[in-house]
Amino acid sequence: MKRYINLLPGTDQQTIKTKRISNQIWKCGVAVSCSLVALWILLYGTGLYLNIEHRATKVRLATEMRALGELESTSAKQEIEKFNSDLINFGKLQQVRHTWAEVALEIARIIPTNMRLDSMSIVGRDGFVEISGNGGDRAAILGFRENLIASPFFENVNFPLANLERATNAPWSYRFSLEGTQK
Repeated sequence: MKRYINLLPGTDQQTIKTKRISNQIWKCGVAVSCSLVALWILLYGTGLYLNIEHRATKVRLATEMRALGELESTSAKQEIEKFNSDLINFGKLQQVRHTWAEVALEIARIIPTNMRLDSMSIVGRDGFVEISGNGGDRAAILGFRENLIASPFFENVNFPLANLERATNAPWSYRFSLEGTQK
């Protein structure tokens, strides 16, 4: 604090000193009041913003809950029922899987590498198998037929002449029955 040289009488000096202190207290009060007003404005604005966001969130939540309710009531239930049905069917297929899995593995084992199997149809009760594909040359197609005949899984392998029409990259098909299913 600055020191002032004052030659005034003591009462006047005391008055000046009191005014200075009063002035400083007043300035401090104004600064504190301004700070409190600024804090109140900031808190009020934040509260207003949070209130608006809360309302918007409630509206979004209600919309999502409505959409979820509709989804649960229609397509989701249908998908779950379809999945459960597929799961039951898969369980039934798995019980008889071993027979057909062995047939498929045997075909995969004996087919030449330059031939491609495109489709396979199996009639379970009759034991008939139809396979068709593409690729290979005549020798590979005939070799595949010989492999089918030599396999212990298959019998009555047909011999379509259409398999030999093209020399390379030929479409081919065979029809045969599973061993022991034909009498």
